[in-house]
Amino acid sequence: MLMGNKNLCSISSHLLVYLVAGFLCRQFRLIDSVCFIIDGFLNAVKMK
Repeated sequence: MLMGNKNLCSISSHLLVYLVAGFLCRQFRLIDSVCFIIDGFLNAVKMK
C-alpha cells in the first residue's frame, strides 16, 4: 500500500505543519479566511 517512504514522510510533515497552523489559528483567533484556506487545503489532501 505504501508507495514510498520519502513521499509518505513528506505528506506527514506537511500535514503536521498544517495541523499545527490550524491549531494556532484557532488558539489566537486569527483571520477566519486563513483558517478557511488551511481547512480547505486539509480537506483537499484527505480527498486524494
